[in-house]
Amino acid sequence: MVWASRLAFCSRNACFGVTVMVKSINKMIANKKVLLIAAIVLLGLTGGVAYAQTAPQPTPAGSTFEQRLAQRKSERTITLDDKDIRRIESRCKGSQSTLITIQQELAKTIEERKTQHLKIDGKLWIAIGQLKIANQDTFELEGLKASYNKQVATFDDLTKEYTQAIDDTIVVNCVTDPQGFKAVVETARIYLQEVRKQSGVIRAHLLDSVKPALSKSGEKL
Repeated sequence: MVWASRLAFCSRNACFGVTVMVKSINKMIANKKVLLIAAIVLLGLTGGVAYAQTAPQPTPAGSTFEQRLAQRKSERTITLDDKDIRRIESRCKGSQSTLITIQQELAKTIEERKTQHLKIDGKLWIAIGQLKIANQDTFELEGLKASYNKQVATFDDLTKEYTQAIDDTIVVNCVTDPQGFKAVVETARIYLQEVRKQSGVIRAHLLDSVKPALSKSGEKL
């Protein structure tokens, strides 16, 4: 009975802990102070929704800037008229400077998100271990944890490509290569949308699946 009551208490704590972490993630979805600024900058440069062409693919490990730029240009079909070129030339340097100022904060935000993900994963391990000690079935919760880990891995891959696209947007010579500049800008915007979408997937999984499973496990004890 002591183990059962202790486990019931810990299970509720685990559930509460996950809820707190979910709220933290919810607040950090596309960090309204950092990622939103990046989004506004990118919107100002492209002037519309990114073209629905070939989806951007992960860049090869160890690829050079020139290789990544060539890949992004091949994935996006960029056609600029004189008006587009003049607009890019007049805005791009200032926008690159703005992105540089938020680059460090952006990296910090993403690292904080990764830390939150790891904390939630740790709490799930604790809850599963406690249930095993009490001879309770953990099959469902272990499956939910595996799904969560896959979702987080996808999020990590997307943020890696997003930050790389931001870096390339800053590095590219936007005056001499406006097509290449717009290609990496649109790539960054697409990945930003995917990062936000994946954040929503993770949050929904935690709220709609993981939290109820933890609550149900606690009720059995």
